[in-house]
Amino acid sequence: MRPWPAGSGSGRSSLGHSPAHGAFAAPIRDPIDDRPPRWEATRRIASAASADCQRENVLNARIAPLASSPLANRDAPWRLAFVLIPRFSLITLGCATEAFRLANERHESPPFACRMLGVTPGEVRTNAGLRLATDGCIAEAEVAWDLIFLISSLDSVEFDSPALSSWLRRAARAGTSIAALGAATVLAARLGLLDDHRCVTHFRLYARFLERFPRVRLERGLYCVDRRRITCAGGLAALDLGLHLISDVVEPQVAHEVAEIAMTSRIRSGAESQRMSVRWRYGVSDR
Repeated sequence: MRPWPAGSGSGRSSLGHSPAHGAFAAPIRDPIDDRPPRWEATRRIASAASADCQRENVLNARIAPLASSPLANRDAPWRLAFVLIPRFSLITLGCATEAFRLANERHESPPFACRMLGVTPGEVRTNAGLRLATDGCIAEAEVAWDLIFLISSLDSVEFDSPALSSWLRRAARAGTSIAALGAATVLAARLGLLDDHRCVTHFRLYARFLERFPRVRLERGLYCVDRRRITCAGGLAALDLGLHLISDVVEPQVAHEVAEIAMTSRIRSGAESQRMSVRWRYGVSDR
């Protein structure tokens, strides 16, 4: 079995930190562009399924994602927990939290109550080596959360914690919505939280994810909402997901104002491609 990809093609993070585990020692190969022959049949099946679901994905992006969850139709602030997995991505965390912070600024009574939690007490190290203080840890947080975000990175894709696993399973049984961002989709799938749910993940994880978790309905796209499970490719896509949720559970105008303040030209739908267009990726032009 091939190892999960790490943070860069050299087997080291972008700031030169060595991966923590041997599973990340191998260089990254893009699973879409560099896939063994045995993946060809799987790729064709997945592509056909993706094409069949494309129209459904576009429609799903317009549907209130949490209509059946505690996040819909209530006056009290929605309680959001952001769980920081060691060596998490600052880009993903910033994009995931900033949309809700800006939405709170637009209201006299903030619609979201956000807290950052660690798996264990104390600061949490990012994949860049920085340390971030949290509001507490999961063992101390006995709050009935409305939505739990899992913040990870390609550098921590194989992170495992019995305490976190038990905490997430209890939350899922209690009906809490869970949002796995980026590589955290691997953790959620490993716990069975995504079984029989539609899901997206970072494109570098796609081939191995498809092989390892056959019960998950893996799709391509930026983010996906299926009942009480939300998944996102991570990075800047977390901002699009946040704007989408704000549009549905607060109002579209607030999402538009937040997008403008964050200087994003539009709110991308969940069905859009993760990959850069051919024009920009290869410098192709008509001239």
